Amino acid sequence: RRSSDLEERGIHKLRPFPGDSVGIGLWINDGGQVVGQSGSCNNTILPPLANGPRAVLWENGAVIDLGNLGGACLNGCKSAALGAFGNTPLYISNRGLVVGLSTLAGEQTFHAFSWTRETGKMQDLGTIPGDYASAAIGANDRGEVVGLSLDTNGTPRAFLRRNGVMIDLNTLLPANSPIHALVAQFINATGEIAGFGVNGSGQTHAFLATPCP
Repeated sequence: RRSSDLEERGIHKLRPFPGDSVGIGLWINDGGQVVGQSGSCNNTILPPLANGPRAVLWENGAVIDLGNLGGACLNGCKSAALGAFGNTPLYISNRGLVVGLSTLAGEQTFHAFSWTRETGKMQDLGTIPGDYASAAIGANDRGEVVGLSLDTNGTPRAFLRRNGVMIDLNTLLPANSPIHALVAQFINATGEIAGFGVNGSGQTHAFLATPCP
Protein backbone atom coordinates (compact mmCIF):
# COMPACT_ATOMS: atom_id res chain seq x y z
CA ARG A 1 0.00 0.00 0.00
CA ARG A 2 0.98 3.62 -0.34
CA SER A 3 2.34 5.08 2.89
CA SER A 4 -0.47 7.68 2.87
CA ASP A 5 -3.07 4.87 2.81
CA LEU A 6 -1.44 3.24 5.83
CA GLU A 7 -1.31 6.52 7.72
CA GLU A 8 -5.00 7.08 7.07
CA ARG A 9 -5.74 3.60 8.47
CA GLY A 10 -3.74 4.34 11.60
CA ILE A 11 -0.78 1.97 11.30
CA HIS A 12 1.36 2.03 14.43
CA LYS A 13 4.16 0.08 16.05
CA LEU A 14 3.60 -2.85 18.38
CA ARG A 15 6.56 -2.27 20.64
CA PRO A 16 8.61 -5.23 21.88
CA PHE A 17 8.65 -6.23 25.52
CA PRO A 18 10.71 -3.76 27.62
CA GLY A 19 14.41 -4.46 27.13
CA ASP A 20 13.89 -6.22 23.78
CA SER A 21 14.55 -4.76 20.35
CA VAL A 22 12.69 -7.08 17.93
CA GLY A 23 8.93 -7.72 17.70
CA ILE A 24 7.07 -10.10 15.36
CA GLY A 25 3.26 -10.20 15.00
CA LEU A 26 1.98 -13.65 14.00
CA TRP A 27 -1.82 -13.64 14.42
CA ILE A 28 -4.70 -11.25 15.16
CA ASN A 29 -8.27 -11.93 16.24
CA ASP A 30 -11.45 -9.96 15.54
CA GLY A 31 -11.00 -8.04 18.79
CA GLY A 32 -7.64 -6.63 17.68
CA GLN A 33 -5.55 -8.77 20.06
CA VAL A 34 -2.23 -9.68 18.45
CA VAL A 35 0.15 -12.48 19.41
CA GLY A 36 3.75 -12.90 18.39
CA GLN A 37 7.30 -12.80 19.65
CA SER A 38 9.69 -10.38 21.27
CA GLY A 39 13.45 -10.67 21.52
CA SER A 40 16.73 -9.28 20.28
CA CYS A 41 18.66 -9.49 17.02
CA ASN A 42 20.90 -12.32 18.27
CA ASN A 43 18.15 -14.67 19.50
CA THR A 44 15.24 -14.08 17.10
CA ILE A 45 14.69 -15.49 13.59
CA LEU A 46 12.36 -13.49 11.36
CA PRO A 47 9.45 -15.01 9.40
CA PRO A 48 8.68 -17.20 7.56
CA LEU A 49 10.57 -19.40 10.08
CA ALA A 50 9.77 -17.11 12.99
CA ASN A 51 11.03 -18.06 16.41
CA GLY A 52 12.33 -16.17 19.38
CA PRO A 53 12.63 -16.25 23.16
CA ARG A 54 9.51 -14.46 24.36
CA ALA A 55 5.86 -15.22 23.56
CA VAL A 56 3.79 -12.04 23.85
CA LEU A 57 0.28 -10.67 23.54
CA TRP A 58 -0.41 -7.10 22.45
CA GLU A 59 -3.71 -5.58 23.59
CA ASN A 60 -4.97 -2.12 24.52
CA GLY A 61 -1.55 -0.61 23.90
CA ALA A 62 0.22 -3.00 26.28
CA VAL A 63 2.56 -5.94 25.63
CA ILE A 64 2.16 -8.97 27.91
CA ASP A 65 4.74 -11.73 28.42
CA LEU A 66 2.91 -15.08 28.20
CA GLY A 67 5.74 -16.97 29.90
CA ASN A 68 7.16 -20.32 28.80
CA LEU A 69 7.22 -24.01 29.70
CA GLY A 70 10.64 -23.87 31.32
CA GLY A 71 13.00 -22.84 28.53
CA ALA A 72 13.89 -19.17 28.09
CA CYS A 73 15.89 -19.55 24.83
CA LEU A 74 17.70 -16.29 25.55
CA ASN A 75 20.68 -17.55 23.55
CA GLY A 76 18.54 -19.28 20.94
CA CYS A 77 17.40 -22.92 20.97
CA LYS A 78 18.33 -25.50 18.34
CA SER A 79 18.48 -29.29 18.09
CA ALA A 80 19.81 -31.59 15.40
CA ALA A 81 16.41 -33.23 14.89
CA LEU A 82 14.11 -30.23 15.23
CA GLY A 83 16.23 -27.29 14.09
CA ALA A 84 15.77 -23.85 15.61
CA PHE A 85 12.81 -23.24 17.91
CA GLY A 86 11.65 -20.89 20.63
CA ASN A 87 8.54 -19.70 22.48
CA THR A 88 6.03 -19.01 19.75
CA PRO A 89 2.30 -18.17 19.95
CA LEU A 90 0.76 -19.06 16.59
CA TYR A 91 -2.96 -18.34 17.04
CA ILE A 92 -5.41 -16.42 19.23
CA SER A 93 -9.14 -17.11 19.13
CA ASN A 94 -11.84 -14.47 19.42
CA ARG A 95 -12.26 -15.56 23.05
CA GLY A 96 -8.59 -14.91 23.78
CA LEU A 97 -7.36 -18.51 23.77
CA VAL A 98 -3.70 -18.45 22.69
CA VAL A 99 -1.96 -21.58 21.38
CA GLY A 100 1.51 -22.27 20.03
CA LEU A 101 4.73 -23.99 21.05
CA SER A 102 7.06 -23.42 23.97
CA THR A 103 10.47 -24.75 24.99
CA LEU A 104 10.78 -27.15 27.91
CA ALA A 105 13.40 -26.93 30.65
CA GLY A 106 16.78 -28.06 29.31
CA GLU A 107 15.93 -26.41 25.96
CA GLN A 108 16.16 -29.62 23.93
CA THR A 109 12.55 -29.86 22.79
CA PHE A 110 9.18 -28.05 22.79
CA HIS A 111 5.53 -28.79 23.47
CA ALA A 112 2.24 -27.34 22.35
CA PHE A 113 0.76 -24.86 24.82
CA SER A 114 -2.45 -22.99 25.53
CA TRP A 115 -2.86 -19.74 27.46
CA THR A 116 -5.88 -17.83 28.69
CA ARG A 117 -6.21 -14.71 30.79
CA GLU A 118 -8.19 -16.72 33.34
CA THR A 119 -5.27 -19.08 34.03
CA GLY A 120 -2.60 -16.42 33.47
CA LYS A 121 0.03 -19.01 32.56
CA MET A 122 0.89 -21.51 29.86
CA GLN A 123 -0.58 -25.01 30.00
CA ASP A 124 1.58 -27.82 28.59
CA LEU A 125 -0.62 -29.76 26.14
CA GLY A 126 1.90 -32.59 25.81
CA THR A 127 2.34 -34.78 22.73
CA ILE A 128 0.72 -37.78 21.14
CA PRO A 129 1.92 -40.66 23.37
CA GLY A 130 5.44 -41.72 22.43
CA ASP A 131 6.35 -38.51 20.60
CA TYR A 132 9.12 -36.04 21.39
CA ALA A 133 7.74 -32.60 20.51
CA SER A 134 4.53 -30.86 19.47
CA ALA A 135 3.14 -27.53 18.27
CA ALA A 136 -0.40 -26.15 18.45
CA ILE A 137 -1.35 -24.21 15.34
CA GLY A 138 -5.08 -23.51 15.57
CA ALA A 139 -8.08 -23.63 17.91
CA ASN A 140 -11.79 -22.90 17.90
CA ASP A 141 -14.00 -21.14 20.42
CA ARG A 142 -14.99 -24.50 21.95
CA GLY A 143 -11.38 -24.92 23.07
CA GLU A 144 -10.50 -27.70 20.63
CA VAL A 145 -6.87 -27.40 19.52
CA VAL A 146 -5.09 -28.78 16.44
CA GLY A 147 -1.48 -29.00 15.35
CA LEU A 148 1.32 -31.50 14.89
CA SER A 149 3.21 -33.93 17.09
CA LEU A 150 6.74 -35.07 16.16
CA ASP A 151 8.87 -38.12 16.91
CA THR A 152 12.59 -37.99 17.68
CA ASN A 153 13.37 -37.88 13.94
CA GLY A 154 11.14 -34.86 13.41
CA THR A 155 8.43 -36.83 11.56
CA PRO A 156 5.02 -35.17 12.15
CA ARG A 157 1.49 -36.45 12.57
CA ALA A 158 -1.60 -34.31 12.99
CA PHE A 159 -3.30 -34.04 16.36
CA LEU A 160 -6.65 -32.96 17.73
CA ARG A 161 -6.82 -32.07 21.43
CA ARG A 162 -10.35 -32.35 22.79
CA ASN A 163 -11.58 -32.56 26.39
CA GLY A 164 -8.01 -32.53 27.65
CA VAL A 165 -6.92 -35.51 25.52
CA MET A 166 -4.29 -35.40 22.75
CA ILE A 167 -5.49 -37.59 19.85
CA ASP A 168 -3.66 -38.73 16.72
CA LEU A 169 -6.05 -37.43 14.06
CA ASN A 170 -5.29 -40.44 11.87
CA THR A 171 -6.94 -42.74 14.42
CA LEU A 172 -10.23 -40.90 13.82
CA LEU A 173 -10.10 -41.23 10.01
CA PRO A 174 -11.72 -44.11 8.12
CA ALA A 175 -9.50 -47.12 7.48
CA ASN A 176 -9.57 -46.42 3.73
CA SER A 177 -8.71 -42.74 4.11
CA PRO A 178 -6.80 -41.41 1.05
CA ILE A 179 -4.59 -39.19 3.26
CA HIS A 180 -2.25 -39.74 6.19
CA ALA A 181 -2.61 -36.45 8.09
CA LEU A 182 0.73 -34.82 8.93
CA VAL A 183 -0.34 -31.33 10.03
CA ALA A 184 -3.73 -30.08 11.25
CA GLN A 185 -3.70 -26.36 10.54
CA PHE A 186 -7.18 -24.98 11.31
CA ILE A 187 -10.37 -26.07 13.09
CA ASN A 188 -13.66 -24.20 12.78
CA ALA A 189 -16.64 -23.86 15.10
CA THR A 190 -18.28 -27.05 13.79
CA GLY A 191 -15.12 -29.13 14.25
CA GLU A 192 -14.06 -29.31 10.60
CA ILE A 193 -10.27 -29.56 10.33
CA ALA A 194 -8.09 -28.44 7.43
CA GLY A 195 -4.45 -29.33 6.95
CA PHE A 196 -2.15 -31.38 4.77
CA GLY A 197 -0.75 -34.87 4.58
CA VAL A 198 0.49 -37.52 2.17
CA ASN A 199 -1.29 -40.09 0.03
CA GLY A 200 -0.22 -43.68 -0.63
CA SER A 201 2.28 -42.50 -3.25
CA GLY A 202 3.93 -40.03 -0.89
CA GLN A 203 2.47 -36.97 -2.61
CA THR A 204 1.48 -34.01 -0.45
CA HIS A 205 -2.20 -33.06 -0.51
CA ALA A 206 -4.51 -30.75 1.41
CA PHE A 207 -7.33 -32.37 3.39
CA LEU A 208 -10.62 -31.44 4.99
CA ALA A 209 -11.72 -33.70 7.86
CA THR A 210 -15.41 -33.46 8.71
CA PRO A 211 -16.76 -34.92 11.98
CA CYS A 212 -19.16 -37.85 11.65
CA PRO A 213 -22.72 -37.24 12.94
